[in-house]
Amino acid sequence: MTLGFRNLAYAAGIAGLFLTISFQAQAACYVVSRTNDGFDKSSAVAASQGAFANGLASYKRKRGWRRITSVTAYPVRPDPLWKAVRTSVPSSMILRPIVRTKRYYTVCWPGVVSPVVCTTGARVCGR
Repeated sequence: MTLGFRNLAYAAGIAGLFLTISFQAQAACYVVSRTNDGFDKSSAVAASQGAFANGLASYKRKRGWRRITSVTAYPVRPDPLWKAVRTSVPSSMILRPIVRTKRYYTVCWPGVVSPVVCTTGARVCGR
C-alpha cells in the first residue's frame, strides 16, 4: 500500500512539473520602451520611467494579457523624440552613467529641443 502512495506522489509531482513548464511556455515576452524629456537628467529619467510605468497598463490591454508576470531591465537603444531633427543618437552623446535598476534600463542624451531626453526599456512578460 505504501508503494502505491509513493508512486502516486511521484506521478503528481511530475504532472505538476509539466504543468508549471506549460504555463511558463505560454507567457509571452516583449521588449518595451518609452521616451520622455526633462530640464535635467534626473527629471528626464523620472519622466521616462513614469511614462514607461503608465504605459504598462495599455500595453497589457493591447496584448490581451490578464496580467503582467515580470518586468526586467533590458538594454534599449535611444529613441529620439523629434525624428524629423534626429533619427538616431551616436554613442558618444550618451550621458553616463546609464541608469539601471531591477525593472528599468534608462539611457539619456542631450536633446535638440529639450535639454535632456531619456529612453527607458524593459523586457515585459505576461499572459
